[in-house]
Amino acid sequence: MKKSLLTLLAVLLAAPLVPAQDKAATLKALAETVRFGAVEAKIPALWVLANARQLDEETLLAALRDASPSVRRNAAQAAAAAQRLTAPVVAQLVKQAGDSDQRARIEALLALAYAPLTAAEATTLVAAY
Repeated sequence: MKKSLLTLLAVLLAAPLVPAQDKAATLKALAETVRFGAVEAKIPALWVLANARQLDEETLLAALRDASPSVRRNAAQAAAAAQRLTAPVVAQLVKQAGDSDQRARIEALLALAYAPLTAAEATTLVAAY
């Protein structure tokens, strides 16, 4: 039986009382939800991971590339909030600055304000706007 998102969140919040293997399983389940879950579940799972400082690069990149504009918007916000602006994430955010969804573009630009950009990335952004 799959655990609900609220159950996973409760386990994560009770981390000091939960055995390490249960916490690891919960984090894995949240990451899988971000990658493969329904849109309604992806966004809360993304934010739980970001706020717990457990948002890994692979999961973040999957969210930034998601088919749903709302997931991409939230992923850009979470990248900045969780300070997960690694080179691959920055490269994806630069691509997202040309997203078909206006709000996803804006969130990518806002996240990039916190990132060190290469000259090529800066030139790409300036050319896009």
